[in-house]
Amino acid sequence: MRISLATVAIVVVALAAGAVPASGQCPAVANGTFLSDVSGWGNYATWDGALGNPVGSDMVGPVNAGGSEMCGDSLSTCVPVTAGASCAMTAQAYVPPGQPTGGAGYLSYLFYSDAGCNTFLSQSPVATIQGSQQGTWVSLNTGQVTIPVGAVAARVALNVCAPANTSMTINWDNVISGAYRELIPTLSAKGLLLFAALLALVGLLALRAVRG
Repeated sequence: MRISLATVAIVVVALAAGAVPASGQCPAVANGTFLSDVSGWGNYATWDGALGNPVGSDMVGPVNAGGSEMCGDSLSTCVPVTAGASCAMTAQAYVPPGQPTGGAGYLSYLFYSDAGCNTFLSQSPVATIQGSQQGTWVSLNTGQVTIPVGAVAARVALNVCAPANTSMTINWDNVISGAYRELIPTLSAKGLLLFAALLALVGLLALRAVRG
């Protein structure tokens, strides 16, 4: 049976795309779509049944600032994690028209050293939406986040910061957290051997094509 270069290339790409996530437990998000309520979320969490993508979102605010910047957040329930795990989180955020352009919203993980999320350990790098990005849903991505040593639990934070003497509200939707998938495939020893064999086959077919 004759195998074309295109067929082999497809197999190689398919194998490369099978990158496996790093082992370990990442923060799980319950009710990150807010279709009917904000159950599982606290602090500034308020359900907005008129706005969402689709309709239904977590309206964080209004956060009212006095003489200095004021921040408030919607926090998810406390969930277990595994230190060293590589995780990532995405969400969509919407700044309603008329909000202060100097405000901002931040998506991040909060890590704790106890199972009940009582002893704060650290905050992950944040994904940011600026107050000037108004009237459209903006997709946010934390990128790769490694759970720090000593962390046994975490919360997801949807944070809103209002500049001094202003009030700020941001809607959040479609919050998803899970294992980070590397762009460069992580393969087992067997997978690496198969990948090398496929590359060799591609080279052999290319050589035959040149000769004839």
